[in-house]
Amino acid sequence: MKVKICGLTRREDLAACQGADLVGVVTGYPRSPRNLSLSEAKGILEAARGRFLRVVVLTAPSASDIAAAFQAGADRVQVHGPLPTGGAAAPAATLIPSLALPKDPARGLPPTWDRLWRGPFPLVHLDTGGEDRAGGTGRPWDWARWAGPLTREPREFLLAGGLTSENVVRAMAALHPWGVDVSSGVESRPGEKDPARIQAFIRTVRAWEGAHA
Repeated sequence: MKVKICGLTRREDLAACQGADLVGVVTGYPRSPRNLSLSEAKGILEAARGRFLRVVVLTAPSASDIAAAFQAGADRVQVHGPLPTGGAAAPAATLIPSLALPKDPARGLPPTWDRLWRGPFPLVHLDTGGEDRAGGTGRPWDWARWAGPLTREPREFLLAGGLTSENVVRAMAALHPWGVDVSSGVESRPGEKDPARIQAFIRTVRAWEGAHA
């Protein structure tokens, strides 16, 4: 089970991420309390080099935004909202498109489901969406209800949406994702990571993983 700690805002946050596999920074989304300028994000990405897979999170980016993220040090770019049109912005293997799903599958799949879930991307990010944003809500899922739709056509996915050390075991047991992605669930306040909560989250995932090896 892969662990991604997302929404880092300080280099010192990286020390608490020991034991995780991926770290993420958010740029170009001023509404987020975790938003950084590209130069701020670059400092964290440089410090994470060789220690974690580094992910830059963008919302409705242009092709040039994606290129700039890779130039700043991203190993992967996670895209919320539409992917750029008019040509490939980057190889599909380097992009992680995010699908913002309703809490209950009875409300229907998003219109981009076929193109992304069945598309050329090795990994898809699943998050809870809302009327006001394409993911990143910090709202938990009804994981048991989604077990059926997500196992009919199995593929690797990274699960986000309201995860904490208290509920991540239920999420993993219900959906068996490739990895889990946490941001607000390991913060002391919006945008400020709590080292103790980060480590508790990682320990919980590793303990579950060990018990189900």
